[in-house]
Amino acid sequence: MVLRDDLLVLCGLSCPYCGRPTMLVDDAEIYGRSYGTKSYMCKPCRAWVGCHKGTTKALGRIANKELRQLKHQAHGSFDPIWQKGHVSRSEAYEILSIALGLPIWQTHIGMFDETMCRRVIEVSNIILKYVKKQWPNKLSVADSFLLNVLPES
Repeated sequence: MVLRDDLLVLCGLSCPYCGRPTMLVDDAEIYGRSYGTKSYMCKPCRAWVGCHKGTTKALGRIANKELRQLKHQAHGSFDPIWQKGHVSRSEAYEILSIALGLPIWQTHIGMFDETMCRRVIEVSNIILKYVKKQWPNKLSVADSFLLNVLPES
């Protein structure tokens, strides 16, 4: 499976809600004061995404209020997997890519829509329980997860 959205949507350059190109703005346009970063914004949809500090590279897709909240919840469910030291951050994302059936290059919560964020929230508890039980293990946690947790196709 791959994310079906247009690459311009996944990179924050096109609004997934109305299809218009986004505008690069200073974050003061969104937050009322500048924090020294830029954002891509679709004013008619009241949707935006921030950029990596010091760049114009979007952190993901444009998000409305609902999606911003879901992304926050997804990170809240997923990040403890690696933040608590059960596995490295890159291994946690590798496990998530396996669980979601996505290529690793598309396994970024910033790229996800509402449905995918809900799936991250759902599978993160399963992953966290699994890595707590399996770590440390000679077999990579990602390989072990694939062999033992996911149903056979």
